[in-house]
Amino acid sequence: MDLLDLFFPDQAQAAHLREIAAHTKALSVNEIRGRKRDEAAAEDLAFLALVLLGLIESLVAKNLVTREELTAQLRGLGALDATQDSRARLQVLRHALGLPPAAEPRPRKPVRIVRAKRK
Repeated sequence: MDLLDLFFPDQAQAAHLREIAAHTKALSVNEIRGRKRDEAAAEDLAFLALVLLGLIESLVAKNLVTREELTAQLRGLGALDATQDSRARLQVLRHALGLPPAAEPRPRKPVRIVRAKRK
């Protein structure tokens, strides 16, 4: 508790409410940015799925591969990372392509609220 709280409780309360509002606004801005990133990633994933579907349909239409062969191949590749979950981690793909491992993403710094000094 500082002297402002003791002698001017209404002003102190208003200052605390402004601080809470600024903090809440910063959090909501970060949430909005996070949602936009999630939506962009979902759009990218949907586009890649469409590209893959087009490639698969083209390969099947040209009789270069059958769906059964492709399914068997994907099951075998899914086991490369020692799991049978019909997925492959990106590290496995990078290794298969002879690429170095991806760098670990840097952690984001938390948003810091700075109170303006009063004169």
